[in-house]
Formats: sequence, C-alpha cells, structure tokens
Amino acid sequence: MRTLGVTVVLAIGLALAPAVHASAVGGPTTVTVVGGPTSATDPTPVSLDADVYLPAVTPAPAVVLAHGFGGSKLSSRDDALYLAERGFVVIAYSARGFGKSTGQISMNSPEFEVADAMAVITKLATLPEVVLDSAGDPRVGVAGGSYGGALSLLVAGYDPRVDAIASDITWNDLRTSLFGQSVVGSAGLGVLKQLWTSVFFSAGLTSADGSVSTCGRFAQDWCELYVTAATTGRVTTEGAALMRRSSPVSVTDRIRVPTLLGGGEADSLFPLDQLNATAEQIRAASPQTPVKVVWHAGGHDGGVPETQRLRTLTADWFVHYLAGGPEVPLDFEASLTEASALSARASASVDVLRSAAYPGVSGTSTVEVPLVGRAQQVLAPAGGLPAAITAL
Repeated sequence: MRTLGVTVVLAIGLALAPAVHASAVGGPTTVTVVGGPTSATDPTPVSLDADVYLPAVTPAPAVVLAHGFGGSKLSSRDDALYLAERGFVVIAYSARGFGKSTGQISMNSPEFEVADAMAVITKLATLPEVVLDSAGDPRVGVAGGSYGGALSLLVAGYDPRVDAIASDITWNDLRTSLFGQSVVGSAGLGVLKQLWTSVFFSAGLTSADGSVSTCGRFAQDWCELYVTAATTGRVTTEGAALMRRSSPVSVTDRIRVPTLLGGGEADSLFPLDQLNATAEQIRAASPQTPVKVVWHAGGHDGGVPETQRLRTLTADWFVHYLAGGPEVPLDFEASLTEASALSARASASVDVLRSAAYPGVSGTSTVEVPLVGRAQQVLAPAGGLPAAITAL
C-alpha cells in the first residue's frame, strides 16, 4: 500500500539509484509460488504455477492477473504481454485446482484462494525487478474477469498492500447472482440458474490425473453445496454463509483503493445489477475512493467483445495509479451496439457514451405494467437461459 510520504522518498531513491535495468520484453519465466493451506484440516501449502513477465525497464510496479473459471495462467498471456509492454512486471498464475497448480477449488474462499493471491503478492516483493513501497510491500495492482474479477475485489478487501484493482464481469453476491430474484418486493432468493451452474461445475469434475468423480477438483463443502442446490433448487443456511464469504459484498466496505469496474451488457450470469451493487457499496463506504464504472458490449453471453478497449483502459488505470501516469477520467461509460434499441450501426461497431455521473440501474421512477388478457402457455428455455438479453 502506497502513502504520499513513502512515494516521495521512493521516487527520489529511484532517481538516484543506478540499478535501473533495461531489456526487451520477452517471454515469461515460470516460477512456483507457495500458496495457502491445502484445506482446513491440512496445513500443507498448495503449489501455484505462475509466469512472470518483465517490462523493458525495471524496477517497475507489478500487476497480478487472475484468470476466469476453467482457465489457467495461459488464459492471461495476451493481457500479460500487453501490460509488460506498458511497463509493468506481470505475474499470471493458475488458481488452485486449475492448470498445474495443486489444491481443490473453493470458489475464492478467503482462507484459500485469497490466501493464495496474497502469497503471490508476497512473492512479487522478493523480486528485484519490482518497485517496493516498503519492505515486503510491492507496488501492485490486481486484475481479472469473472472468477478472477471477484478475486481482485476480495484481495483488495483483505490485503492492504494492494494499490489498485480492475475487475470485470463478476459477481457481487453469489447468492443473488446464482439465485436471481426478479419479483419486485421479494427479499428471498429466486430460481437457481441451473444451466450456468452445471456448466461451471462440470468444468471442475475432471481431477488432475484425468479421472472423473462426483466432486472432481472441488472442495467437499462446495461440492455438497452444489449437489444440494441442483437437487432441491435451494441453498442451506451453511451454504449461503459459504457463498457470502466468497463474495465481494463481504469486503466492499473495506475497499479503499482505486477500483475499475466493468460489466457486460450481454450477461445473464452476472448481470449489471451485480456490478452496480459493488460500485454503490464501495462508494457508500468510502466516497473518496476513485471508482470508474464501465458497461461494455460483451459478457458471459457473448455480445460484442471489446477486448482491446478494455485491455487498454485497464493498463491506463494502472499506469496512472501505480506509476503516476496520465489521469484516467472517472466518468461512466456505456456501449451501444446494433443490439441496442438506440443504435442502428453494424453489430461489430460500438458507440461509447460517457456521463460525468454514474446513474446506477434503479432509475428515478418506476412504472407498473399490468398483465392483462387471457392466460397463455409460455415455453421457458432450459436452465432459465433467456432467449434474448435485455440488460440494457
């Protein structure tokens, strides 16, 4: 974590220090990071497979890249190369239970995946190529999408060494996102997103040795939670508590670092209301914390990917908040495509609208639309997957 006093001293130190190294950005170096405990009953640390990318000039600030569910460190390669070209030391690692990393999947549990990410930050503090704010405290940002997006928020809430984050298409609360409730005035959980949850659970069923079992690479408590939800459509009190601990909502009141939040307009898994909740919670708890919200045309349902735009925006965010580069406006951005009622352009074309103030998703008033006419049969798509995306 950076403070003004530390930053000034550090800047002077770097200006006078002769140990500034320049080299061409090349391929990564593979390292092994000693992570958090294997389980609540086994303190043996997991082994995390990671790649380190170095910029042309070091020492430099660092960025930790966290991949999406079912991916590995290789999923982050293009982002890592770009960030290294922009001047950062980048470490991309495979989360426990994925790639060549050991351990079981605990869905970003504070005791396990968050502990692993903190161990990765500790590893960065040992690298001579990384700028330190103090002993053991690297100048570091954390970025990720979906599964990795939730991790970046959680790590910022638990580790005071984190200096900035960028989170995309992820959940605020696993309970309300996977058991979405659309009934106005209802405080209870809604219907389980059976199709989405089964897709992700299936991705973790194959063990490291290639065998398939009931729980696969999932920790027992998360396996039991899924089986119960899939068979009953409900979540137990214990399961709800487990999901909350792995949700950014549990730490948004503690996030005090510059936060870039992205959400997909084509996303029925983690809709914009999840992004909105995270943004509003961080701002309510810490109004002075810089928060930028971006609604882009992508998402878990596809849409129109804006990969390079988001990659550039993320790098710009870190250049400003980690390296003192040009300021990034905190205005709200929303994308319009042909799929939007407000645009008639080609589907590959995206218009970006900007507003000085973030409007949220609640609007200023509500309109009741009565359901009239005779009863009709409605065919619901399997698993609650919508036939069209109407998030915006």
